[in-house]
Amino acid sequence: MEYRGREYKVIIWDWLWTLYSRKDNRLFGWVNEYFETYGKDSKNFIISYANTPQKRTELIRRFGLSQYFEGIVIKKGDKVELFKEVIETYKLNKEEILVIGDNVSKEGVACKELGLDFIPIALWNEYVYTKLRLGLK
Repeated sequence: MEYRGREYKVIIWDWLWTLYSRKDNRLFGWVNEYFETYGKDSKNFIISYANTPQKRTELIRRFGLSQYFEGIVIKKGDKVELFKEVIETYKLNKEEILVIGDNVSKEGVACKELGLDFIPIALWNEYVYTKLRLGLK
């Protein structure tokens, strides 16, 4: 997946407020179109902290997104540890990873500590709507 002139082979997504709106109980408008169009261009993972992981996993399954992800890690835990777990389990190269999330103090700080590239969802949304022209229907 190309983003701002750099090719990423792995995208790690946060779930809540990145792909899914708890307020509206729906995926954001660009999500399905993005994964249908670009979902195979990279290896995708969801890493999400949740008090009730089973409920969140079921929600992801119900929305039909599981097919686009190499791995889904949903559990209580520090984001640094959750990222490390996925990197080690799947033998990922840190230089090929882009993390997209809504919380700079969680995902952003974890990425900085681990040497991963991070973009907040606000910048991603700008890219999706202006460059990829998704979710505008």
